[in-house]
Amino acid sequence: AGEGEELEELFENVHFALFFIMVFFVFQVLTLVKEGMENEKEWHDMDLTCRNEAHIEKVNNTIREKQKQHKVRTKVFRKHSFTSLLPNLRDTEIELAEDQLLFFELREEFLKERDVDPPFKPTDINNRVGDDFNFGRYLSICQGMSLAHIIEVQYITWILIASFAVFFYLLSLAVNVNLSVLGWIWCAFAWMAFFFNLKFENHLMHVREAFAGSYRSAKRANKLGLPLIGDFSDVGRQYGSPVFVEGSGPNGETTYLMPISSLDLSLPAWTRVDMKRYMDERSCFTRCIVGKRQPHRQNVLFWLERQGPMFYFVLLQMNLIFVGIYFALLFLAFLPQAYKDYKMGGFLGYLIFAVFPIVWIMGNKKHLLAVLTEVTSIGTLRRPQVVSLVLREEKTARVVRAFIVLYKMHRASADGFVKAVKQPKTDGIERSFSHVELFEVGKTFDAFDRSGDGRISYEELRSTMSSLGVTMSENALQKVVAQLDTDGNGEISKEEFLEWYESAIDDDGHSMHERAEFLFKLFDRDDSGEITIGEFKAALDVFNIGFTVDEIGDLVRELDEDGNGVIGIEEFEELLEKYYPKESQCHSTNDRSNSSTFSSRSSFGA
Repeated sequence: AGEGEELEELFENVHFALFFIMVFFVFQVLTLVKEGMENEKEWHDMDLTCRNEAHIEKVNNTIREKQKQHKVRTKVFRKHSFTSLLPNLRDTEIELAEDQLLFFELREEFLKERDVDPPFKPTDINNRVGDDFNFGRYLSICQGMSLAHIIEVQYITWILIASFAVFFYLLSLAVNVNLSVLGWIWCAFAWMAFFFNLKFENHLMHVREAFAGSYRSAKRANKLGLPLIGDFSDVGRQYGSPVFVEGSGPNGETTYLMPISSLDLSLPAWTRVDMKRYMDERSCFTRCIVGKRQPHRQNVLFWLERQGPMFYFVLLQMNLIFVGIYFALLFLAFLPQAYKDYKMGGFLGYLIFAVFPIVWIMGNKKHLLAVLTEVTSIGTLRRPQVVSLVLREEKTARVVRAFIVLYKMHRASADGFVKAVKQPKTDGIERSFSHVELFEVGKTFDAFDRSGDGRISYEELRSTMSSLGVTMSENALQKVVAQLDTDGNGEISKEEFLEWYESAIDDDGHSMHERAEFLFKLFDRDDSGEITIGEFKAALDVFNIGFTVDEIGDLVRELDEDGNGVIGIEEFEELLEKYYPKESQCHSTNDRSNSSTFSSRSSFGA
């Protein structure tokens, strides 16, 4: 009977332990999702800021000014300060400015898509993504893929967790299953995990800095412990330019000469790794784990080289599972034992000592997830399928904005009313659209400007309407042109178009369903009540935005919820809701974050 009760108690404890592990794992996953959404917003805001050169220069000036004011503090900050060990407490003005500038540098390097071999030339400008690429959106999608990868626990993670369980079991036998002793050993594991997380996050931050193309980031690259090809700035100052240095080739078998002046400011730190020295100093442990395959310069930034990114996700998975196991044993075994062994003061001290490191680990995932996503999504780890998705989303948003403009023009002519616009000023029109919004609306103007001369003529507008099947009388079309053409020269300039757009983008009182019904008919040429891929592409090609057949097919498959290969009215309405111009929503509520006034003339030209 006694053995049966012990066995029953054992099963009950195991049941509770598994329940604790599951609860804490799910809680951490949900927390990661929430923090991931916060990262997405921050990336979005930083991406918008990066396209404003004036603001980037202001950030640079802020950093220089703060460094002058706090020269001693800045010099030792990242190496010795408490907040450098606790990245989640990084909230000073200079650090926020550095984060913004670092994001800008990473984005620039991502757009250049450098070759990993000397002389590290960027990809030809005609074969890479444009300067308006939404890097923040790219990172957001990559983060979602990373979260899915983290949640799907790999077998190697379970093997490592099982090995740890066996080790702890043997350790408990060594101390005769003394719960008091094991409780302190358990706390020691928590603090080891705490300091390892600090080490892991700081390592990821250094890797991220090594990918950035700036001298400031390059000075920090030696924190990765990699052999570099000299301190270029010191050599350059000592001997002047041009000075050349010799280093290993891409596979360690050849040498090359590179001018120090060209490396000093323009190339990221990873390009300065001395591969010959690295391969000579490569540890036996690394050779055994990763094999004899030759790494390239970006590989060596990571622990375990090519296997580094996968290993990092395993570490994060182990982190999530360990937290659950830790709290399960702490609450079921060690806290009750500590309550028996100590008085209230001692028990509270043990509780704080045991809980603090794990609570910190749980609360510091946001920054860790952001940096991990960045370093596993750039360089040779860039994800072409995500780049293609972002480009397709940008094209879709532009064509939806163009169709919304058509809808508002048509409604205005049908109602016999077009909103009055302000007279343009000779010194440029100031408006409350952000820099990126002005750029995107300017792209919409270009879609109507078929001749590319910077003006929309009556014939161009009539041709566009006719190609899309929009029925407008000559009188109605002339009325629309007259309302937009504020200087009366018979053509619509980009400045006039932007001014009209600002006044017309406000809520017109029509529902999304009404807009969808009108626009749906532009695609549905045969009045079948469905849009085929061919009909969809024919309408999109009118604006010459550059959709390929594959992109149209991917978009249709995304919208086609019932899987019949065509788009219905409900699915089309969802498309409008997803890609409806964001500036219209912000403008109607006058609640636009990260906005500033710009001159349309200075942004686009008169």
